[in-house]
Amino acid sequence: MRYHNITKDDMLNGDGLRVVLWVAGCNHCCRECQNPITWDPNGGLPFTEAEEREIFAELDKEYVSGITFSGGDPLHPSNISAVTALARKIKEKYPDAQIAALTQWWVAAGNLLPKDTFEVWDGLGHAGEGETSIAYYLFPDWCEPEYATCVVPNLPSEVEIKWDFSELTDTAQTGDATKGTAEKGKKMNDVIVEHVVKTLKELDATDWKYKPVK
Repeated sequence: MRYHNITKDDMLNGDGLRVVLWVAGCNHCCRECQNPITWDPNGGLPFTEAEEREIFAELDKEYVSGITFSGGDPLHPSNISAVTALARKIKEKYPDAQIAALTQWWVAAGNLLPKDTFEVWDGLGHAGEGETSIAYYLFPDWCEPEYATCVVPNLPSEVEIKWDFSELTDTAQTGDATKGTAEKGKKMNDVIVEHVVKTLKELDATDWKYKPVK
């Protein structure tokens, strides 16, 4: 994993004063992104044990509320393993730490919505039906529907194929963007927000205790 910065006593990226790790690498490449310099997974600096010690030194301070993973995309393929390992180390050292992530919001939205919401490939794909729909809803002025395409790979069931975008398309788009609508995007946005809020309230109600009650 590579990173661009570690900010300390940060008040803008979560509750209280936090340490923020800004990782390198993002495939979303959103128009008007605040940090396009972080898109390149080969940018920035290597994240080493020295940086890890620097983060733990901050977390040891009583007034620091926690850590925020930002970037870039902490769940980019070049980051997810290292971010997961770091989160586990934090949990081991600070058992009361509350760590949660919505790792695949586009999949979660498809699971939470009625099964007939999407028309193609369950709405999946990079800039596919689901992602395009939520973009139409949240950022309509940034979208260019005339460039929407459909690229659905023919993948076997129950077996995960590690494929590269270049094997399918020269635009990095997969799924069926032509089926995207703002109406579907609103449904996705609403169901994800509702689910996250509900989940956090339930976790807070049990003080983030997950062990089954006998």
